[in-house]
Amino acid sequence: MGDDMKNEKLKVILIIIIVFVLIPLSILTILYNTSNGFKIEANKYLRNMPGKVGDYFNQYPTNKELNDKILYIAEYYSFMDSDAAADKLYIIKEDDEELYHQIIKQMNKLSSDKTEEVLTKIRDIELRKNLLISVYDEIVSTKENELLEDVKKIEGMDLLVAKNLILQYYNDENFERVNDIFNIISIDKAVDLIYYFEDDIYDYIFNNLENDRKIKIDTDLTEKELENEKLISKSEIYQVNDNADIIEEIGNTDNYNYNQLAIIYLNLTVEKSSEILSQIEDKEFLEELFSEMKNIELLNAIKDPKTVKIASEIENIKEYNAKINDLVKIYQKMSSNAVSSIIEKMFKDDPELAIDLIGSMSEAKMAEILNYVDTDIANQISKELTS
Repeated sequence: MGDDMKNEKLKVILIIIIVFVLIPLSILTILYNTSNGFKIEANKYLRNMPGKVGDYFNQYPTNKELNDKILYIAEYYSFMDSDAAADKLYIIKEDDEELYHQIIKQMNKLSSDKTEEVLTKIRDIELRKNLLISVYDEIVSTKENELLEDVKKIEGMDLLVAKNLILQYYNDENFERVNDIFNIISIDKAVDLIYYFEDDIYDYIFNNLENDRKIKIDTDLTEKELENEKLISKSEIYQVNDNADIIEEIGNTDNYNYNQLAIIYLNLTVEKSSEILSQIEDKEFLEELFSEMKNIELLNAIKDPKTVKIASEIENIKEYNAKINDLVKIYQKMSSNAVSSIIEKMFKDDPELAIDLIGSMSEAKMAEILNYVDTDIANQISKELTS
């Protein structure tokens, strides 16, 4: 029972403190900080308080002291050069507009002509500032529009053209444009472009990416590198496989797209690529494939392009095959005995040509010719044809 009585008394005391002390103090504090007139009147009484409290509030000027200071400033600016006065008053206006109007009011009492002159100059300063902001905003807007136009063009550009455009910006030291482009363009396009840049540019672009994009691009670049490594491994297998089997897999776009096929062919030897491609008659397929192969070599800045060598070797193979076909047509009509003599001599001079020639004839004609050919040579030709 005694504890309950004590608790009730404490509650009553707490309520009295809140109602009669804390709430009034809060209201007075708000008035002091929001009303300049109340603050000045309060300071009159507070500065008379003893000790440090009085000393503290004696720092604040009275209303008369404030007016005297404003009048002093107004007189000073009234005798000052108009341009200098306008500059100083413009700064005051930006910082404390109420003080500015009080000074102007006092200046106008001292000299309305001088005040009007100063006000005109202040308006000029404001106009110049507004013009400066307007010009600045226009420049920023123009640069943003140019950037967005650039990004739009790059998105639709061939990869090589896009890479060269960015290289031009980089070489011209327009680094800000390079950074902005790679922080806006699609992740896929960014990955395709960054992949083909040399180490110094690669590092620069990558280090200036926004963090979220950097993580995503880094992940996609790793995936792209792994995919290319798999294609290179495939090319090592195709290098040792039979041409007839390989054509089924890489002689069309059933299993790979043109970019993937180009990587495979560029990682085969020139001879192997040429042998396979010389047997493909689809001109559209060959044109698309060679275009992609050339593009990859240009993107990688290859100085000794394999594509040119492959194309040249294909022409040689086609000429060679045409020569074989022409000879076959002639020798098919000749007697087997006569052809055997030619084959024997040819085998001594150019074994590969002799084997390819007799291997291109009909089985019946080939058997007849080999019956007349020297046994040792016939055995060597048969062995090569069946290997």
